[in-house]
Amino acid sequence: MLSLDHWNEVAEQGLADPDPWTGPAAFVHGCVEFGQGSLGPIAGAIEVTQEMSAKSRRGDELFAEPVRRAHEAGVLRRDVTAVDISLLIEQLGRSPVVDQLRKQGRDDLLPAATEARRRLIAIALDGLRPGHDPLPGSPPGEELFTGRWSSR
Repeated sequence: MLSLDHWNEVAEQGLADPDPWTGPAAFVHGCVEFGQGSLGPIAGAIEVTQEMSAKSRRGDELFAEPVRRAHEAGVLRRDVTAVDISLLIEQLGRSPVVDQLRKQGRDDLLPAATEARRRLIAIALDGLRPGHDPLPGSPPGEELFTGRWSSR
């Protein structure tokens, strides 16, 4: 539940930021730095409680507003959805290089790996800005992000 609480806290901070770009960008940074999305691999394998569902819905509602504002201000690509950003956070939430170096005890290389991770986050965020070719395929629906948590 700590993960859901963190998601909602960072979403509230993004919502409170009046700048239409820094709110969503800070949300991505905050979630990725926390390691958000690390529970994705167990989706559908654990019981989702009513409290978890309520927190998840609240987080979705909180994050939808900064995304809407960014679209209105023209600082977020029109073809990017909140679900796209949520899935991006999940993909960036783990860093194989940082994880590998930690396992190896390579404190000498951890700062460089952490900096490289920050660069990749910046590259990904830049791709959310307008001025790029259209994204392939249809935008992912909410059922892809949240529906996988219920076992069939």
